Parts: sequence; structure tokens; C-alpha cells
Amino acid sequence: MVMKPRTISMETFKKAFVFLLHTFLLSSLPFALNSVSSKRTEAEALVSYLQNLTYLGLSLNYFIVKIPESLFINLGKLEYLNLTGIGLASNNFSSLILDIFGSMPNLKILELSSFEEKIPSSLGKLRNLQLFRLLIDSPLNSTIPSELGLCTNLTQLILSGSSLTGSLPLSLTNLTKLFGLVVIDSNFCGHILLEEIPFEIGLLTNLTFLNLNGNRFSGYIPQMIGSLQNLFFLDLSVNLLLGQIPPTIENLTELRSIDIFSNHLTVSKLSKGLQVLNLKNNYFYGTIPRIFPEGCELQYLDLYGNQLSGTLPLSLVNCRMLEVIDTGNNSISGSFPFWMKTLPEFRVLILKANRF
Repeated sequence: MVMKPRTISMETFKKAFVFLLHTFLLSSLPFALNSVSSKRTEAEALVSYLQNLTYLGLSLNYFIVKIPESLFINLGKLEYLNLTGIGLASNNFSSLILDIFGSMPNLKILELSSFEEKIPSSLGKLRNLQLFRLLIDSPLNSTIPSELGLCTNLTQLILSGSSLTGSLPLSLTNLTKLFGLVVIDSNFCGHILLEEIPFEIGLLTNLTFLNLNGNRFSGYIPQMIGSLQNLFFLDLSVNLLLGQIPPTIENLTELRSIDIFSNHLTVSKLSKGLQVLNLKNNYFYGTIPRIFPEGCELQYLDLYGNQLSGTLPLSLVNCRMLEVIDTGNNSISGSFPFWMKTLPEFRVLILKANRF
């Protein structure tokens, strides 16, 4: 029996090559670097060998010797660089990272963490950058450099870390291609960004995913948020926001999830297409507003831990897709809402610690 040779697609070949290259770098590069201090010629040979790289992933390592500066300076063709979770401080790399980006004009994806310097302003030289993810792990407070607004091809910006302070620079409104903006404190200790949400955030009209969870944003949500016509997911939880969610939120027909628990907010308008509304622990007082129109697509409603009174609004029957209601720990009264049996998808009802 003669076996026919199998062919593979170019896309499969590329994926396999990237995987093998990543594996090679993680297994072979630390060994090569360990000999750099004694054999300069080997280091130069390594740099020469890697100068055509387009993908470099060194994440989750802890190199025991200094990474040669020339390794990064000569990577002019690099499009992807991942340095997350590696011991940069032991390599004296923290200071080097401030200067390398000017030599990487083709970089499209950059992921960094665990260095002990401020965010470098040289990031603004990366004019082709499309995704930037940074975890700040530093004893020094850092601010987002205004030069980041020069990276006008950015589509995803992810920043987190308890030492991040200051405010979102207005230059970020230049990032008109941005569809994902995440600024969070993922360490769950301390807070970041003690400022108001800038009014100009409404200029980022391509945003579909906005997550500012776990910061110290104060003041009011700007009316301009109603200009984010493509917004799909909004998370402003665990901040110091107060007042009312702007009625302009009703204009966001693509919006499916609003998560704003642990603030001081109320709501008066909703878009019909909204599926998830989390208003938990918001010092929300008075009666539950009649904001559930016919055709409402709400599936999950969490009003736990507020100061609500009165009865559950009958307009909730308009939400034919509703599955979960949590109104626990309020002062809601009235008879048991048997009328909810008309909701065909209804699964969970939490009424504990009320006045039924």
C-alpha cells in the first residue's frame, strides 16, 4: 500500500513554526545567555542569529545572568515581544527597557510586567503597535505617559497594577482605533487612578470593551459615554463614582452588559438590548425605577445590598428573557411576586433580608 504524502496549509505551518520557535527560545536561550559573561563571541553569534526574529516570547523565566543589550537593539524586524513574568531586575533590564523601543519600529504586540521603573515615554515611538499589555510591579508610583497617545494604531490597551497613579492622559483620545480599553487593579491591593473619568472618553467611538474596574475614579460618569455607539461591555465597578448613570446610556443599542457595583450610582434609563445589569452595593435608595420597557432583553439583574424600598415593579414581566433577580439585603416590601411565573426563562430569585 502506497501512502500519499500529506500536505499542510501555510497557516498551519506558520502556527507550528511559531510554537517551535517559542519552545526553542524558552529552552535554549537561557542556556546560551548563561555563557555570555565568559564568551563574548557566543553572545555576538546569538544576536546575529536572532536579528531576523519577528516573534520573541521570554515570559515566565528568571535569567541568572544579564541579558545582553544588543539582543534587543538589533531586533528591528520584531513584531511580537512578551516579557511578562520574568526576573528583569536581576538582569539590570529595568533601565534598558526605557531605551529599546526606538529600535523596534515594526512591533505590533508588546506585553510587559515586573520591572522596577516608571512606564517609559519611549513607547510613543512604537507607531505600529496594536496591542499593549502592562502590569506595573514597582515600589515607585507610575503614571501613564502622554506619549502613549502617539501609538495611533493601538486597538487594545491593558494596564494594571497597584502602583499606577494619576489620571488617563487626554492624549489617549487620539487612539481612535481602540476597541478595548482595560485599566484595572488586578493585584487587589491599593487603588489606582484617583481622578474623574475624562469627558473626552466619548471620542473613542470604536470602543466595544471598556473596563475601569477597581480604581479610584470619582465624580460623575460623563454624558459623552452615550457617544460610544459600538460599546458592548461596560465595567466601572469598585470606584468612587456618584450620581446617576447618564440617560444617554439608552442610546447604546449594542450594549449588553453594565457592571457598576460598589459605587454610589443610580439608574433612570436602559437600552432595550441590555442583558446584564449589576448595581450591587451602590447606596441606591428609593423605589426600583420603572425602566423595563416592552421588548427588554435583560437576563440578569443584581440589586443586592442597596437601600431600595417599595415593591418589585410589575414592568419586570416585560423582560421575557430574565433568568436571575437578586434583590437581597434591601427594604423591599409587598406580597410574594407570584407574577414572575410568567417569565419563561426564570431560574433564580433572591429576596433575603427584605420586608416581604
